[in-house]
Amino acid sequence: MRASNKSSFITGVALLMLAALFSISLILLPLDYGVTGPGHNNILYLLGDMLYSVYGFCSILIPGFLLVAGLSCFASKWTARKTLRLLTALVPFFTCVVTESIVRSIVKVDHSSFAIVKILIALVTGVMLVIIE
Repeated sequence: MRASNKSSFITGVALLMLAALFSISLILLPLDYGVTGPGHNNILYLLGDMLYSVYGFCSILIPGFLLVAGLSCFASKWTARKTLRLLTALVPFFTCVVTESIVRSIVKVDHSSFAIVKILIALVTGVMLVIIE
């Protein structure tokens, strides 16, 4: 195994392990494991709670991104073009996060019948931006 293949393999394994860690921590939130009982305040529950509190529902995209990045390390030789493609894939994630925060702020502040139109406009704009990116 050449040095470049070995480093790509190690990077792929590390990314897959991070994807598994984030997936498990996010799965524990809806199951309420770690809130009370013997698993109270375990590290996985706290990590999932932190991810959800920062990124909201878009936090489920993090393990997906890490999974795709890890699998792409095994696919073929790693190039600078793949690195740029992987780094630019972060832009749609943050677009989704901003769209979600805008929708949450609209829901929190506006209780009129026009709020549904504002939410739909924000969602359509966010989807269009993600498609463009």
